[in-house]
Amino acid sequence: MKIFDFQSTTAIQRVFLLRTIAIILQLSSVIAISLIMSLQIPLLPLMIIIAIETAFHLLSIFYFKNRTANHKGILIQILADVTFLTILMYFSGGATNAFVSLLLMPIVIAAVSLPTRFLLLISVSSVLAYTGLLFNMPTHSMHHMDMSNHFIGMWANFLLSVIVVTFVVGAMANAITSRERLLAAQREEQLRKEPVSYTHLTLPTIYSV
Repeated sequence: MKIFDFQSTTAIQRVFLLRTIAIILQLSSVIAISLIMSLQIPLLPLMIIIAIETAFHLLSIFYFKNRTANHKGILIQILADVTFLTILMYFSGGATNAFVSLLLMPIVIAAVSLPTRFLLLISVSSVLAYTGLLFNMPTHSMHHMDMSNHFIGMWANFLLSVIVVTFVVGAMANAITSRERLLAAQREEQLRKEPVSYTHLTLPTIYSV
């Protein structure tokens, strides 16, 4: 018995589900790093950002409760995810943060939910976000043990991953969608051409006296 059927959900419901999981993980990570691991992080700014993200999330769920989300609505939601994630990264190490590759996730979601033009917009936004984090790194991080080449290499790897996800996953998603539409059209055409069968009907019996 399936507890949750991911395939039966709409695109906006999948976005909300993944964001709910992301918020829980973000909050858990901040608390664990600050209290359990005792590492110095700007706790208050991070908690404020997560609180704002949670408020936006709840308002979005309420807004789309009785509305159908079009592609522009989903685009805005995914752009918001890129924005919140970038700000969180900025206050927790920037491009040095081990979780910076999570900026790929909005691209993956867009690849299976949005048309190509919107997917490209999300991809460019994520690359610009990573680039901004790279250029806003503390000076000592860029020069300590000549780590600048390492971080630039990470950026190049991220860019390559974005290209792969955008074009490969996007093309696969479009191909699957097109195939499903073709199969649906073929089924409808077959039903229209199929002759009506009356074998299941029972004709009244005439008895002679």
